[in-house]
Parts: sequence; C-alpha cells; structure tokens
Amino acid sequence: MSKLVALNQGVLPKYTAGLYEEQNTSMVVSRGLGNSIIPQRIFNRPELVVVQLN
Repeated sequence: MSKLVALNQGVLPKYTAGLYEEQNTSMVVSRGLGNSIIPQRIFNRPELVVVQLN
C-alpha cells in the first residue's frame, strides 16, 4: 500500500516509492527510514534503497 498523505505533497502523492522513468531519466524514490513530524508509520514500512552504479 502506498502513502495516502505526504506532508509536502498533499493527499495521494504522485511519487511515493519505487523506480520511475520519465523523459529518458530514471528516479528512485525511497519511503525512508525515519519520521519527521508524525511519529507513526501506518502501512508505510521503513525502507533503505541501495543503488549500484556501473
């Protein structure tokens, strides 16, 4: 289940987690490890992304 609300992006944000490709560019979005303002992570497990560049 993806994020329903992001503090800086509003309700149902476009980019929540995963790999996105637009206009010949790749972007990796992580759900992150911690919290900023709200201490609960409901249906949003922490995630650490490792990217290997060759």
